[in-house]
Amino acid sequence: MLHVMDPPTSAATAQAARDEELRGECAKAFAHYKKGNLTRATQLLKKLLARHPAHPLLHYAYGRLAHRLFLEQRQPAGLNEQIEEFLSCAIAAREACPGSLLPCLLYAPACYDFPTHSDRGPRDRP
Repeated sequence: MLHVMDPPTSAATAQAARDEELRGECAKAFAHYKKGNLTRATQLLKKLLARHPAHPLLHYAYGRLAHRLFLEQRQPAGLNEQIEEFLSCAIAAREACPGSLLPCLLYAPACYDFPTHSDRGPRDRP
């Protein structure tokens, strides 16, 4: 006897499989980052974001990468660039995924690590 999955179960299963695949791709990007290949890590995450711009996990992963880069920054000239990159990731995540909690999770480290930027107006915040 052949069993056919009902559409809601089938759609949920497909979404779960896609989410798992994207988590794996994010893990590959962070593996490149840990090996010191920042360019490759960034390229992978940007490529994923281009293909799935409304997926909150990808915005979160890209924001976390930008945050880690900020924390590793040793040159004062690069700090503002890294701060702006991270904040733009958080804002893009909010705009792409308005119902997701992940943009808020991205913004929390920004408030903690970038206190001078916490005085921005509400429309500039995720």
